[in-house]
Amino acid sequence: MAVIISDSTNTSYDGYLSTANGFYRVEADNLCPYGNLLALTTTRYIAFTPANAGNLKGVVLCLNTTSITNRQVVVTLQQNSGGWGDVAGASVTLEVDDISGDALTIGDYADRGEYFTPCVLPTPIAVTAVADTWRWKIAHGTGTGTWNIRTSDNTNPFHATWCDNKVSFSSGNDVLVVKNKLYIDQTATITSKLGTAAAAYGMSCIICSNITTPEPDTVALLEWIETPTAAYTLTVAGIISFKCWGGMRIGRENVSKGVATITIAAPGVVTNTGHGLSNAQRVKFSTTGALPTGLAANTNYYVVNKTDNTFELESTIGGGSITTTGTQSGVHTLTHVRRIPVAQKATLTFIAGAVGTTTGCFMTSSSSYTQGAMRGSLFFYGEIPTYQYTTIKTLCVTGQKDVICDDSVDWVNGDALVIGKQNTTGTGVVTIPHNTIDSVAGDTITLNENVITYNRLVGGTVIRLSGHGIKIENNDTYSTNYVYNIANIQFSGCDFKDQYYQSNGVSYYTYLADSYNKAGLLEQYLFEDCTIWSSSTETYFSQLCITPKGAKFNRCYTYRQGETTACTSFFRSPHFS
Repeated sequence: MAVIISDSTNTSYDGYLSTANGFYRVEADNLCPYGNLLALTTTRYIAFTPANAGNLKGVVLCLNTTSITNRQVVVTLQQNSGGWGDVAGASVTLEVDDISGDALTIGDYADRGEYFTPCVLPTPIAVTAVADTWRWKIAHGTGTGTWNIRTSDNTNPFHATWCDNKVSFSSGNDVLVVKNKLYIDQTATITSKLGTAAAAYGMSCIICSNITTPEPDTVALLEWIETPTAAYTLTVAGIISFKCWGGMRIGRENVSKGVATITIAAPGVVTNTGHGLSNAQRVKFSTTGALPTGLAANTNYYVVNKTDNTFELESTIGGGSITTTGTQSGVHTLTHVRRIPVAQKATLTFIAGAVGTTTGCFMTSSSSYTQGAMRGSLFFYGEIPTYQYTTIKTLCVTGQKDVICDDSVDWVNGDALVIGKQNTTGTGVVTIPHNTIDSVAGDTITLNENVITYNRLVGGTVIRLSGHGIKIENNDTYSTNYVYNIANIQFSGCDFKDQYYQSNGVSYYTYLADSYNKAGLLEQYLFEDCTIWSSSTETYFSQLCITPKGAKFNRCYTYRQGETTACTSFFRSPHFS
């Protein structure tokens, strides 16, 4: 098992998880950031022994301040050569903007928060793997105010110390530290590692604070590849942690590119002036009339042979340019498809921790501290199906497999469904969580399983559980995601299974109201066009409305299975539709 770090100074780095030798090895670490703080009013030391000799690049620290400050933090490598002394040329001075960023320059809460901060040495320093030889010295520099350093156990500071030893990601064997942008481009499993004297928290991934580009479209350093070539599953056997200006993104909102013209030719050429698209990006068309033969409306295609104003289309990447024939009519509108398509579904699966006692989850802090992810974000945008639900048209009798519905849905074989309005009071049947589709013909859905125990009444809701571009699930019991004081949760087009999101930072809303606007963040919780269901325990969202723009819960469909199950949504001043 290794801890590895994405570092753009690695000559093999290109930002992708699958790239050979695309990471450096973290040679010494204490990855748990959930102990108490140590103030840097006293100089602090982190002794470490590299697992392997190499050229030392730097250290990631977890720094915190609860006050406005212009205080520097000075990080220095020391060597024991018959006594501890500073290593020449091995010191870095962090200004406030190097830690909290320069987006927040005014306001009572401008600098306050907690940050995963990479401290990069000016020049790599050759280090040995000899014990009792190396340590970091962390101290205040000039200025006023106080910085603190986070520990794992109230004594030992969090750190990830890395050298320039190249390594490839090994699925199931590695823990990730995301210093520079990292794209998930394969199915993978991240294991976990305990910190010093921190038996509960197995850490799978540390996402550093992005103070360089904190805008919504760029702030999250861990991101799903925008154009996946297959359906990928990221299995997490521990905790994903991020702080201020940190987070994760899967997909983006679609962007209209306006009117486009298409030639009828071999190949057909699309013209959209200044489109800004790249080869292999997804697009689709809508039209007021008819597209040329060879193209279909609301169907994903891939850009190929692009110029500044034109491009050709492929049905699959590398499949060859499409020939258009026939005639066309009307006005065609081009859309850049940035949501993750259901055909290449992104699945984020949390499982029992490989170590520790905490099930896999997002965790910004272990309680509702002010040092949670006050400027952190989760942005998940999956494809939204045309029909997320339908209703029962005629009585659905137990023992039969056909369900007659009010709509001719576009659902497909294998889709998972839950069929509501059982003809009973109380919980109803709990022995089967859902049915699956065998076939669809018009308004008739034929199931693989018989409807059991109770008839389903006219008007009952039939919810599709598998039609979105993103699935977030727990395969252990359920995930409690402690996203305290997080700025943005944008979940759209997602299937949730056994997930619990708790923010619980209401008393610190002023941190958000005073700070986020200065960075242009969205400052909002959005749950939109999702299915939210529970197999055996709880799925809910608790105390989330702490951002200036509040919370929206739109067009979400929920289902619970089991007598002791609760599927609830608890917000402060939300908007429901």
